[in-house]
Amino acid sequence: MTLQPQRLRIVNTNDSDFPAIFNFGDSNTDTCGTFHRLPLPNGDTYLHKPSGRYSDGLVVLDFLAEKLGLPFLSAYLNSMGTNFRYGANFATGGSTIQPLDARIFEGGFSPISLDIKFLQFEQFKARTEELYIEDVIRIDCEYSRKITGSAVLRNRFPQLLHRLTEEQLKVSVSGIIYRLVQAVETLYQHGARAFWIHNTGPIRCLPYSIIYYPPKH
Repeated sequence: MTLQPQRLRIVNTNDSDFPAIFNFGDSNTDTCGTFHRLPLPNGDTYLHKPSGRYSDGLVVLDFLAEKLGLPFLSAYLNSMGTNFRYGANFATGGSTIQPLDARIFEGGFSPISLDIKFLQFEQFKARTEELYIEDVIRIDCEYSRKITGSAVLRNRFPQLLHRLTEEQLKVSVSGIIYRLVQAVETLYQHGARAFWIHNTGPIRCLPYSIIYYPPKH
């Protein structure tokens, strides 16, 4: 994503066209932005200990970064050992596209909805430019004219299926799509030119959905 490229240029040491990734998503792409330490078997295969990922190994964002020749993205909310030279990950498990309301909060979702992530991103961008202008950091940095925006339509739907009527669901989905379109337009205005919109698979096939919402027949 280009952030005033006349001043900021990220050094790209890989052969791909993507010097950096900025990710907005939920547990599908969370890399330690969650608010609690995830117990085993999360992380068991990859680091043999909890790694801040809702997975026993890696998440889809890790594979994407690896394929592009980039290091794994640091979570924006993780204060330990972070490196933002190749982008930042604003994903948090259980987050939603729609702003948090009482119904979503009662469902146990993350308070870091997509609008909050955009505020975090704008702060991140502004602070980075301030540091560059003040000459506090001396890195040749360009925030890629390209961006991966992973706005995942996941986690919210299983609970909605049990709380809303069919008509209410249709209205809810329309609102989610509208906010997703707004998100893409906003990122485009910031200079983004490449997007990855990652959806989920069949909800009823997710293990947690089968456990918490078992089939009635």
